[in-house]
Amino acid sequence: MNLLGAGAASTASLPVTVSNVPAAPTNLGASLPTTTSVGLTWMDNSTNEDGYQVERAPDVAGTPGTFAQIGANLPANSKNYTDTIVAGIIYHYRLEH
Repeated sequence: MNLLGAGAASTASLPVTVSNVPAAPTNLGASLPTTTSVGLTWMDNSTNEDGYQVERAPDVAGTPGTFAQIGANLPANSKNYTDTIVAGIIYHYRLEH
């Protein structure tokens, strides 16, 4: 229903320009400094991000399960994070900004 009564709704398309989108981080790498921690590092390619969120998913038959945010929101210009893990479980990681 529209403001004039029953009938099809009107739509309008406007050109949208997105600017200042932060560049995505690259080269996410992982190391095992201990049997109960994973050290993550990445290249920060942006100068205007608000920060980063690290997400982790358990391995399910060779593919990531459901990703969930771990730890606190990291500040802008972060380049590493250490995650506490359970030995023997395979994890998948990703970064969001």
